[in-house]
Amino acid sequence: MISRVLFVLITMNLIGLNSNGQALKNFTADPLKYSQEMQGFLEETDKKEAGKIMEEFIIEWNGGKFSPAQQEAIYRTSNAMLRKRMKAFPDFKNYVIALTSFARSKQTQQSFTAWQASLDKLLLMPAKYFANYIMTCNNLFRDNSLYQSASTNWHSDNSTYSFEFDSLPKIVFPGMNLVSTSKGDSSVIYNTKGFLYPTQQKFYGTGGNVDWVRAGWDKNTVSAKLSNYVIDVTGSYFSADSAEFTNKTYFTKTLLGVYSDKILANVSAENASYPRFTSYTNSIQIKNIVPDVDYSGGFSMIGNRMIGSGTTEENANIVFFS
Repeated sequence: MISRVLFVLITMNLIGLNSNGQALKNFTADPLKYSQEMQGFLEETDKKEAGKIMEEFIIEWNGGKFSPAQQEAIYRTSNAMLRKRMKAFPDFKNYVIALTSFARSKQTQQSFTAWQASLDKLLLMPAKYFANYIMTCNNLFRDNSLYQSASTNWHSDNSTYSFEFDSLPKIVFPGMNLVSTSKGDSSVIYNTKGFLYPTQQKFYGTGGNVDWVRAGWDKNTVSAKLSNYVIDVTGSYFSADSAEFTNKTYFTKTLLGVYSDKILANVSAENASYPRFTSYTNSIQIKNIVPDVDYSGGFSMIGNRMIGSGTTEENANIVFFS
């Protein structure tokens, strides 16, 4: 009797496994079957969420947004993800969302081809790289964001970018205004360019102009021109060496030094402590910094405040005239 009960229980478990829990081995290279299989695959983990994701995806999938060649590439990527044992959530979920966002973006067929080439190479690497890359691409396709979290956002003001791959996938931005927003504050690097390594979450920028407007200064009076810089896009702070600083109120020439910026909460022009600039030299001369007072030494601009500085070798000096 006991053996018979055990046999029935084992049989029932096997039937349940075959109908509900059997791992999908391969996606069918057919548009209708693929979407059905993908929905079933996602629903095994989260039926409600899968329904929402696939409803949006199917609109684009059945609406002619993907060419037959692109569909073949999507089948190939999906099956490669299965072979690497990637999970329905978050891996496949993020991939499907990225496809939907791509279809709704202004990206071209050439852009898809380059993106797909980066995916093919990335799938030869450890799976952890794929997850960060797909999330970045989804944000980029959706609203030109290089990085997005509950507290920090870096985004371009346009959708002009291209996909490349050296030792890692990178996204190249030939020209943009790079905007950072966090905690109700924001800053902009105007007319910059560079490239993002999504798997490292770092942006390597070249050139660009910044100002002190949010610290209360006119953009034509106080500003800086950047050279090369690196931004960890998961945060809101960055610095740039060899920045050329302009303050037309006190200097007829630009100063060379370090620029830094950080987005902070509850900041006004009166209490702003960023942006910042610190000169390399400590031998700056400012005549009549206030009436009948000359200054020599280093120079820093901290938000809306100007600060003098010196070293043990080069003291800061203030000379009063009666």
